[in-house]
Amino acid sequence: MKLFTIGCSKNSAEELFNILKKNDVRKVPDVRLKNANSCCFYTHKRDLPFLLSLIGIGYEHKMDWAPEPWLLDGCKEGKFSWSQYVVEFNRMIDSRKIIRNVKAEDLENCALLCAEPTAEMCHRRLLAEHFKAHFPQLEVVHL
Repeated sequence: MKLFTIGCSKNSAEELFNILKKNDVRKVPDVRLKNANSCCFYTHKRDLPFLLSLIGIGYEHKMDWAPEPWLLDGCKEGKFSWSQYVVEFNRMIDSRKIIRNVKAEDLENCALLCAEPTAEMCHRRLLAEHFKAHFPQLEVVHL
């Protein structure tokens, strides 16, 4: 069972959709806090579900999987370090109890979408690690 993660800010629409299709992604849980003013016009909340549907991929905006605005902005503004962000984000998703509404099968061949070009310092990696801790059968692949 594979769970993918992908960032959209450095990919063209063609590159992003080809990567998703090549990896047999069936659904894209959008884990961005701000999906209406995105840096990639084709990933705007009004367009992305339609564009993905053209290649047979589902879409869902998962606001409860996104960071709180104070957390995202605080990290971007340098108010706290990445290691502090990790602690706060993990605390936040634990307090939201997001895992109680998820089954491993729900994540199979999904690609957690965020804007960050790499997963190294992105909450999508933290989410994937959270899911992997609860569902060891998941293989996490960062696209």
